[in-house]
Amino acid sequence: MERDKGPWLDIRRLLENQDLCVLATAGPAGPHASLMGFLPAPDLGHIYLLTPSQTRKYQNILHNPLVSLLVDDRGKSGPGASRALTIAGHARPLADPEARARLLGAFGRRLPHLADIMDDPSTVLLEVAVCSFKLLEGPVNALEMVLE
Repeated sequence: MERDKGPWLDIRRLLENQDLCVLATAGPAGPHASLMGFLPAPDLGHIYLLTPSQTRKYQNILHNPLVSLLVDDRGKSGPGASRALTIAGHARPLADPEARARLLGAFGRRLPHLADIMDDPSTVLLEVAVCSFKLLEGPVNALEMVLE
């Protein structure tokens, strides 16, 4: 599947031009939302996040790996032209040390203000395997794309 044309290009541009998302998790104490820096994989099949291991979001993911991310371009599109992307997926800690080192380098280039979190030994690198994207343009125009 080509991910550099049509709506895929819109999704790619939105993910490349924004660096914050809202992560929604659910655990024993109920739903939880967190503002997060993120790193998209080049193939758009994964999104990477960093979090200290003692956070509620991480404990929720251990309990229930189903997550949702919201990325939007509010304030950058002009009135009535905003776009929002909802990403559904499964989150898990990334254990591969080579991939971790490579991704931490990419995080450092994209989000240098997160250096303290990256340097913290309790920080976990999360990999979200994307199941679907829902791109909303304006208040009602939506397109959902399910990944295989």
